[in-house]
Amino acid sequence: DMVYESLSDETREEIESGELELPSSQDFGSSAGADAGLAASVAAGDFSSAVFPLFFLLSRWYPVDGSCKNDGNHLPYMESLGWLAESLIDCCNQHFGWEGAFEICVGRGDPPAPTDKSYANYESGTCFQDCAPGPFGCAIAPPPVQLYDTVEECCAESQPWVDLAYCESRSVGDLTEGWVVDWTNMKCVQDCDPDEGPPCAESIHADKWATIFETPEECCETSFTWV
Repeated sequence: DMVYESLSDETREEIESGELELPSSQDFGSSAGADAGLAASVAAGDFSSAVFPLFFLLSRWYPVDGSCKNDGNHLPYMESLGWLAESLIDCCNQHFGWEGAFEICVGRGDPPAPTDKSYANYESGTCFQDCAPGPFGCAIAPPPVQLYDTVEECCAESQPWVDLAYCESRSVGDLTEGWVVDWTNMKCVQDCDPDEGPPCAESIHADKWATIFETPEECCETSFTWV
C-alpha cells in the first residue's frame, strides 16, 4: 500500500487497467539490483520509484515443493543457475514439465496418491517408501522417480555401489548385526547398537560403501590378509 500510494496517477491508472508494462529481467540485471533499488527507496523514504523493482521481484518465479512462488524469497544460487522464470507457467514448464506434475504446479490437479512402493534416496544410501509422512522411512515420492515394488529391489537396482545389507537395514531403521572393519583399531566390530558394548562398534556404522560381512571370521580373513 505504501508503494502504491506513492505512485503517480498515470501509473495507478495503468495498473488498474492492466496496461502497465512490467519490467523484464534486463531492466535490473538481477534480483540483487532490484533489492538495491528497494533499499534505496526505504532509506530515502520515497517509494515513487520502488514499484518497478517490486514488480521485478514479484515476477521472478522459482521452484519450491512441487510448485512455483514469486515472493522474492528465492535463494541466490537459483538465479545463477537460471532457475528463475518470469511467469508461473514458464516456471512450471521448466521445473515440473512432466505429465501430472505440471497440472499440480499451476494449481489444476491433485497430488498423486501414495503407492507404498520404494524409491532411492541417494544422499543416505537407503530407500524411502512412497507413503504419507509419519512412520519411519515414509515420504511422498517426487515425480518423476523410479519406483520399486520392494526395498530389496530398490537397494539392489538403484544403488549397486552401496552395500546391500546396509541399504536394506537402514531403509527400515535396523542394524544388520553383521561385521565391519574398524580401521582405526585394526579389528572387526559388529554392526549393532553401541550402547550394548563390545563387540558392537563404538558408534553407529555409517559408511554406506563399506562391506558388511556375515561373520567376524570372514571380516578378518578378507580385510586383514597380511595377519
